[in-house]
Amino acid sequence: MILAVSDVKAAGTRVCLIGSGHPRTDLEDVTPTAMSDNSRPSSMLVLEVDNCEAVLAALENRGIRISSPLFRPPWGGARFFIQDPDGLFIEIEELA
Repeated sequence: MILAVSDVKAAGTRVCLIGSGHPRTDLEDVTPTAMSDNSRPSSMLVLEVDNCEAVLAALENRGIRISSPLFRPPWGGARFFIQDPDGLFIEIEELA
């Protein structure tokens, strides 16, 4: 997927996702490309937030597709996942 920029602001934090095919003028000769198999990521971005439910609501209100429902593990905290423009998973996590 080629998407220039997806910009989200919530709880005083700005996250900017830049999709494949968007050249980086600050990194000479670098153009991000999508992975060939998104189901096997080599890395994952985890964003720690103070209030997972508030961030989830803010993202939903902006029309961001949520990849998993809010999960609350038995040991506390919460998390859910979204995907960047290339389909790579991003974990949004509230610590216990």
